[in-house]
Amino acid sequence: MYWAKFTDETGAIADVIQYQPLSEIEPLLYKDSLTGVILPWALGAGGAGLIGAAASGGA
Repeated sequence: MYWAKFTDETGAIADVIQYQPLSEIEPLLYKDSLTGVILPWALGAGGAGLIGAAASGGA
């Protein structure tokens, strides 16, 4: 498995894509913690609700 680096230090798209092998995939996997699985979805839903309310003027 390889990790591809598409951007440079400033966040701009790089001219050359760098591929580096991953020695372990543990950091990429979810933990068994329910908070780590549910929290991002809950925050995203709450943020979408706030944006929707602001766009409709709270009506």
